[in-house]
Amino acid sequence: MNCLLIFIGTLLITISSAFAQVTSQDLDIIKDVFQKEKRSIVKEYIDLPEAESKKFWVIYKDYEADSKILIDRRVSNIKRYNSMHESLTPEAIDAIVEEGFELDKLRLKIDKTYYKRISKEISPKTAIRFMQIEDFLTTSVLSELYKNIPFVSSN
Repeated sequence: MNCLLIFIGTLLITISSAFAQVTSQDLDIIKDVFQKEKRSIVKEYIDLPEAESKKFWVIYKDYEADSKILIDRRVSNIKRYNSMHESLTPEAIDAIVEEGFELDKLRLKIDKTYYKRISKEISPKTAIRFMQIEDFLTTSVLSELYKNIPFVSSN
């Protein structure tokens, strides 16, 4: 629990105090820190016997690879929005929002796939614990990140 709280606390402080508006470089740093630290947090909370642990980390490696594509696309979409948020055309707005919808669908597809795989190869209890950890970490980071993304003006 301490590792999780320290990681989230440090990341949230960095996100909220380091910049008023998220820059492209900030997003890359946040993404890198998140991906590196997340594995140790998952390891602490998943806490499996040796035989199950070996199976789990093989699956987790696949999950990370699939999720990296999603994370890269989400960061790219945020960067695109940040670069033009003051001069968005209706077409650009549609493209950014549609990409967001597609990313949400992809996240759900990835989560379902790995929930089923972990349930089958290890246990449903391990699968739900993994989903809880993932959801908490992702929601915490995205929530803080979105606080620093400017809203479109009403004009």
